[in-house]
Amino acid sequence: MVLYGLLLVIAGVSIVAYGIHWSIISGDPKQTVMVVGSSFFLHGFTSVLGTANG
Repeated sequence: MVLYGLLLVIAGVSIVAYGIHWSIISGDPKQTVMVVGSSFFLHGFTSVLGTANG
């Protein structure tokens, strides 16, 4: 379960980084990519914290 949370954290950071890269290169910010990446990150982060505390 911890590995799943870490995987979500890594995927979230990667998606957000891709969204920032896309925004800089194309000049067209993609808020959907940022929201999805942030959602993955937060879900994974809280999952890891919940597993560590419980």
